[in-house]
Amino acid sequence: MEAANQALLERTKKTRSVTRSIVTKQTNKLESEINNSVDKTIVYELYMQLISKFEELVKLDKEIEGLIDIDSLEDEILTREEYRDKFIIWKTRAERYIESVSSIAIRNSAETQLQNVTLPLNSSVSSVLTNQPRLPKLTLESFSGKEIGSFPSFWARFKSAVHENSSLNDVDKFSYLKSVVTSDAELAIRGLTLTSENYAKAVKILEDRFGRQELIVDYHMNNLLNLTPVRKSFDVIALRNLYDQLEVNIRGLESLEISPDSYSCLLFPIIMKAIPPDLALEYNRKHEKKQSQITDLTEYLRDEVQSRERTKALVKPHESQIKGSHQYSNRYSERETQQKVHSRFPPSNHNKSSIRASANELLTAAYSNCLFCKENTHLSELCENLSVQQKRDKLIKERRCFLCCNNSCYVKKCKKSVCSFCQGRHARAICFKLENSKKQNSHLDSGEKPIDVKTTSSNSVMNNRGGVLLQCVKAEIIGSSSKDKIFCLFDNGSEKSFIKKNVSRRLGLKNLGLERLNIYSFGSKTPKKQTCRKVEVRLRNVLSGEETVIEAVEIEEISRATLSLPNQDAWREMESRGFRLTFSCSESSESCEISLLIGSDFYWSLINRIKRLDSSLVAIETSLGWSLQGKCDERNDCTSVHLIHSEEESISAELRRFWEIESLGIRDKDSVALGNGDEEILSEFDKSISFVDGRYRVSLPWKPGMRETLQNNKTVARKRFEGLVRRFKCDHELFCEYKDVIDDYVKEGIVERSSCDSLLNSQGFYLPHHAVIRSDKTTSRLRIVFDGSAHEDGHLSLNQSLYTGPNLHPNIFELLLRFRENPVAFTADVKSAFLQIELDVPDRDFTRFFWTDNLNNEPYVLNFTRVLFGLRPSPYLLAATLKHHFEKYKEQYSHTFDLLNSSVYVDDLIGGRNDVPDALLTTLECLQIFSDAGMLLRKWRTNPKQLNLLWQQEGVETELSETSAIDLRPPIKVLGLAWDSERDLIYFDPKDLLKFLSRKIESKRFILSVVGRIFDPIGILGPFVIKLKCLLQDLWTLGVDWDSELPPKLRHKWQQWSSEAEDLTEIRIPRYYLGELDQEISIFEIHSFSAASKTAYGTILYLRFVTRNNEIETSFICSKSRVAPLKSLTLPRLELTAALLSARLAKQVSTCLKFEANIYYWTDSLISYYWIRGDSSGFKPYVKNRVEEIQKLSDPNRWGHCPGKDNPADLLSRGTSAIKLVQNELWWHGPP
Repeated sequence: MEAANQALLERTKKTRSVTRSIVTKQTNKLESEINNSVDKTIVYELYMQLISKFEELVKLDKEIEGLIDIDSLEDEILTREEYRDKFIIWKTRAERYIESVSSIAIRNSAETQLQNVTLPLNSSVSSVLTNQPRLPKLTLESFSGKEIGSFPSFWARFKSAVHENSSLNDVDKFSYLKSVVTSDAELAIRGLTLTSENYAKAVKILEDRFGRQELIVDYHMNNLLNLTPVRKSFDVIALRNLYDQLEVNIRGLESLEISPDSYSCLLFPIIMKAIPPDLALEYNRKHEKKQSQITDLTEYLRDEVQSRERTKALVKPHESQIKGSHQYSNRYSERETQQKVHSRFPPSNHNKSSIRASANELLTAAYSNCLFCKENTHLSELCENLSVQQKRDKLIKERRCFLCCNNSCYVKKCKKSVCSFCQGRHARAICFKLENSKKQNSHLDSGEKPIDVKTTSSNSVMNNRGGVLLQCVKAEIIGSSSKDKIFCLFDNGSEKSFIKKNVSRRLGLKNLGLERLNIYSFGSKTPKKQTCRKVEVRLRNVLSGEETVIEAVEIEEISRATLSLPNQDAWREMESRGFRLTFSCSESSESCEISLLIGSDFYWSLINRIKRLDSSLVAIETSLGWSLQGKCDERNDCTSVHLIHSEEESISAELRRFWEIESLGIRDKDSVALGNGDEEILSEFDKSISFVDGRYRVSLPWKPGMRETLQNNKTVARKRFEGLVRRFKCDHELFCEYKDVIDDYVKEGIVERSSCDSLLNSQGFYLPHHAVIRSDKTTSRLRIVFDGSAHEDGHLSLNQSLYTGPNLHPNIFELLLRFRENPVAFTADVKSAFLQIELDVPDRDFTRFFWTDNLNNEPYVLNFTRVLFGLRPSPYLLAATLKHHFEKYKEQYSHTFDLLNSSVYVDDLIGGRNDVPDALLTTLECLQIFSDAGMLLRKWRTNPKQLNLLWQQEGVETELSETSAIDLRPPIKVLGLAWDSERDLIYFDPKDLLKFLSRKIESKRFILSVVGRIFDPIGILGPFVIKLKCLLQDLWTLGVDWDSELPPKLRHKWQQWSSEAEDLTEIRIPRYYLGELDQEISIFEIHSFSAASKTAYGTILYLRFVTRNNEIETSFICSKSRVAPLKSLTLPRLELTAALLSARLAKQVSTCLKFEANIYYWTDSLISYYWIRGDSSGFKPYVKNRVEEIQKLSDPNRWGHCPGKDNPADLLSRGTSAIKLVQNELWWHGPP
């Protein structure tokens, strides 16, 4: 019986295979006819054949599903659904085509479910070939989601044509719906598969997102509130636009059953300000004794517009006659006349002796065509029909000067003055900054005079307490949705009060309208024009509960400076006089961000009493509490840090790190070799290192003559420690944690009390220190950092007096590649690694620092006996000591020696083995080797649970044993990448990046900071990151200032990239190259693909392996990408450069992996392919040099051609979104 069923199954499958082939062929024919044919009869016949064959295919699918076993059913259903989706798509396309050429809709009323796909046609379909009167074609309007107000009309049309069409099933309706939604609306339903169940979900999503009545009401009301004012009554086009906007939005509100009477009192004065003053005056004359309504005003405006349009139509022929006669009689040529009357752009070769224009000429000038849009209703400079970018494109196309806009001049030679708005080398009409300013203020051109607000902004940060105190209080702010405590700064030098926009929006403060401001920053002559919201601010005294209400203007940032807080003496003085401050003495300066600035408009209404404490300090009582203002006499180490300098320095460091990571794997080995003098430093180290009482002892690598001349830095260290003590007195918990660490140092002999004899010796150095608290650490939450770079003015620091030493750490890129080689991986770190190495006795005096066990006692001096973190050569000393120690075990533990010598990065061990027993043995040998050096390896982590259990039996300290809150623990970081050891996946953790991006800043400075936060050494995110690299290049090419607004195109690119970054959480790859494969591998191959475009080029490598059973699998290894150089190169040369990148990367990957693998190279350029396989001697230098290097690094006979559509490196040359990258099988596994 089973044999018979099996035979029937095989026969049915073969029949279905043939039927599927016929369906595919018919689909291809249908596609060809739709694209190329104009004969609707052929398309209709193919359409009917396709339906018939698919009906047969459905029956065969049902028969097979009844015969196959349960295990194969899932794959069978998935394959069936693929064909079903294709059929629906082509059925729908055919129907649309037939409708478009015959206006006859194909109805399939009998099709109610997929299993019954017979599509009987009604009489209208049968008459496809008959001649009938043709009505205009009705097309479904698309909906993007950008204009919420258009949703009701969109849905009404779609509902009538599709949603309520009983002859269509839900799958067809869903297909139509997907075809007409774009942009935000398409994103809202993206991810829903084409099923009947999902159609209802999609409709609900769209209605909830875009169809809510309150959103549509807000949309129309905002449009009415932001009407573009018309200043001149003769501007008929602007008047018509104003009237149309009024009518459109009023009708939109009426369709929602909102009568104009309900908002008439609000909108009436706004509309009156939007119309020209003479029309407003005339209206008031006619209606002075009548209570006016919106409808009265719109009717009046309609009549005025219609009258002016009729008049304009009658006047135009007369004007044309005058214009024609003038041009005929004018002494100038037609071209000269056009140049003369083109707005405010004079001709470059203007004749100074030309006669004055007659009355006729003035009339002609008044109606000359705009240079940009060719209309005759406005001057070219005032043209708003085109964007600035469109205007610039037009000037470039017509080869006109960017300054005077004439086609007989060039910017370099043009003598016309610069832009009057931004002083740039361009005409005012094509100024990006002016366009942005107009966008911000377009809804406020209502005749109001701008409010000139002068404010000052500090460029410094006060790091500690004391110094100059500004008048500030801490108050409770009450919003409609929540309340919070904020710092308020009183500033009577500001005319207005300001509140941070994010605070106002978060609390839902009441909106009081809009204000247009000219804001002058300190030292600036040019105001920054802004349009801001004014809000009502309710404040409550945190001590007395007294409430105060003021008004403030929203602004993005009040000051980038943090407030300096009173020191301990000033605090006590206030308390002794009964003046209670509104914030505790434990507040840190870093947390005192100014959220509200109270200016002169409310300053004196909140001030009560002023009490002088001394000659330079006063206490001021306000309705919100007491505050201090003036200079605090207490000496402290308060320093000003220039924000711009430090931020740029930080960004430079981050960028440098980013590009260093990007160059890993493709940089020449020579570039990372030992530098000049490094051999001598290593030689001195080998001479000085010793092993004393179970611990290594080393000397500091002093620069010649520095040890004897170094100043002791005692004054700076003492000041910094006094500031630390003041902080301890306000934060006792911090002091206790700090003291515990110091006590442990003393107990373990890491530090010791300096003897009187050593203190009398002037040779030495005092180190300032501070706490760094890391909430993401599972151990060592508080770390004390000692500042070896501190120094007194005019003297060197300790770090400046020491050599950094050579870099002895392994290459991060190679270390990560090796981390993925073995099925069993493990990591660990050395507990307090630096502190396990002793300092030579003479060097200990240069590590002194102040400390006290009692905050009321004088401090005493401690010094280190060990190498401390914070000195420039510390990483070198640790690496050199470990390598020196590992050499002892080269023979005894040769296998483990190789691992340690190449897999310890600073204090982290990253390794792996082929199986659990081998990994356990390696672990125990590593523990022994480090123990012999007086060091402890801890926080072990691995992927197999079996190894974890064996570790616990052996007493190995694992990370799992340190905390039970496994789910709360941050992800394991392996050289910057996150490792999910449970599922054995590695990924880029975007948590910190997304938190930083949430600040929503759009400037060059911010984008550079974002770049520095991306750590992707093996190129997992390559196609997504390349878009950011290209954006960086554009920023530099256009010369965008650090904090200027981005040009529109770049702003759009940045907004799109940052919005897509959230999808990075979905990108993960297997750590182990072979994944879960447990079969023996017979063949290993490395395949390297390269591609280039005009903007970027890149390469990607895969590991391809074949099992003994001839199963083939591939695994992503790494990728690298580069932006194309600014110097223009031909595409073949860029492709050749990409091929060189491919050869370099493949060479380094092959040398560091243990797999014996042949390497194959693929380029999508036939020209590059023939260059590489040809004789380089006959090529030009650029090609010759690169071909020679490629032929040196690779075997030319192993190069092949792979077209772009099958080449995964093509993604690196063009870029893609994060979500598309997740779903792209070609990127993760290469071509089939």
